Amino acid sequence: MGRVVFAALLFSAATCWPAHAALVISAQPTANVTCVSNVCSATSGNAVLNATTLQSMLASSSVTVSSGSSAEDISVGMALSWVSANTLTLDSYRSIAIRKPVAITGNGGLVLRTNDSGTNGSLSFSGNGHVTFWSTSDALTINGVAYRLVSDLGTLSGDIDGDPSGNYALADSYDAKVNGTFTLPPISIAFAGTFEGLGNTISKLRIRDTLSANVGLFAQITSTGTARDLHIDAAVIGTYNPGPTDAAYIGAFVGLNKGTIAGVTVSGTVTGAKNECVGGLTGYNSDGTISSSSSSAAVHGTNDSAVGGLVGLNPGGTIADSFASGAVSGTGAAVVGGLVGGNYGSAIIQRSHSTGSVTGGGGPRSWSGGLAGGNSATIELSYATGSVANGTQVGGLVGMNFDGDGDGIVNSYATGAVSSALTKGESGGLVGSNEGIVGTSYSTGAVTATGAQPRVGGSVGFEKAASSSIASSYWDTTTSGTSAGVGLGSAKGLTGLATSQLQSGLPAGFSTTIWVESGSINGGLPYLLANVP
Repeated sequence: MGRVVFAALLFSAATCWPAHAALVISAQPTANVTCVSNVCSATSGNAVLNATTLQSMLASSSVTVSSGSSAEDISVGMALSWVSANTLTLDSYRSIAIRKPVAITGNGGLVLRTNDSGTNGSLSFSGNGHVTFWSTSDALTINGVAYRLVSDLGTLSGDIDGDPSGNYALADSYDAKVNGTFTLPPISIAFAGTFEGLGNTISKLRIRDTLSANVGLFAQITSTGTARDLHIDAAVIGTYNPGPTDAAYIGAFVGLNKGTIAGVTVSGTVTGAKNECVGGLTGYNSDGTISSSSSSAAVHGTNDSAVGGLVGLNPGGTIADSFASGAVSGTGAAVVGGLVGGNYGSAIIQRSHSTGSVTGGGGPRSWSGGLAGGNSATIELSYATGSVANGTQVGGLVGMNFDGDGDGIVNSYATGAVSSALTKGESGGLVGSNEGIVGTSYSTGAVTATGAQPRVGGSVGFEKAASSSIASSYWDTTTSGTSAGVGLGSAKGLTGLATSQLQSGLPAGFSTTIWVESGSINGGLPYLLANVP
């Protein structure tokens, strides 16, 4: 089955599909496409099928559009709609990109097929691309799997209660205001099937839950579950307040994720209580996979909580091509990160970033970081640009980097301002306190600390050299306000450079297959090919 992602969340032409030839459905005249017996096939790598022609054909019969190996991909670049009972089949050798609305306004159907003899293909939605159905009795098939169409949360919840392993798709965008405020997750049962949002939106979702340990649109997604391609605007409050040996997981999309989330965007607010893992997307990503997803939600947690803009706690999970831009805050002894609160075990964060402000409330067990509050896994191809303040260990990218299995922070950067106002506060432009591995990274943010015995470093606040290493890493001596790369301790492989030097070419050790520099992008500073700002 072809993998489904949400291309709108990829960050530039360097990563956005398509970057090569395709059969494009557009307003342009048909070219390099032959239609025989209602099958329209590309005859070369650059092919165009006129959208009006296609709609006229659908008025009288079902139609198959095939990219073949010549064009490989299909791109819907103009809005499509048809009123008949006929079916449109998009049969792609590799990928399908839906960049404009597709509306089945009669009793017709839609068949989407990726990786038809090709590999590494995907179904993606970008811009205002989405699919809507006039009736939930219409037919949708994706890569040979038939989906049950639903048009509201009540139906979705009831259907999943009856078949938690089923395949469901949202037939149109849905305004959840009609539901009022949910006091339990709309989908309370653990979901083990596939949910396809088709690029649609669930808006004005409101949840205020005092009873559940897992709170979100979905309470829990199991290891066999997949949810993807949905916009969600929500205000979620979880106040279960578990005991010291228990935990609760709060997220706008899902409380506890063990499965696959792809192409989901979140906006709004997410708030948790003491001893809870709180994230804009999910509170807890336990060995789950999150890709091409984002959150702009404001996220807040309190004492003994893990709080992250995208994910509260990420034990053993994978996060890729994702970002968070909302303000993140934690009071008391909370682990706070712009992207992830706590990241450890075999977890991986790659090609991801955060840009929102991050505030930690302090306390003996508190640390704050622009990307991940506590990290013992892998962070690579990532960056953070938001300001970070008031934690025990405060870093522009990571508050505390403690390495448990030989991994660490690789190919990453941070540009946000960093400050601490606590006794012996540790502030670093990249990492507050480092006990792990840092490589091919840099930071530019202003770094300050106002508490007693502050430890301020342009790159690292405190370097525990016995258990850590730094290689090919840099800090900006012009903007950081300090000529010291490390506040307390020392590190080889860490070099201070003026802004003009960082702008004059890639620093030593930075691979040109990962990093690039342009005067018109990122202020002329190095940036990641896979994650262009």
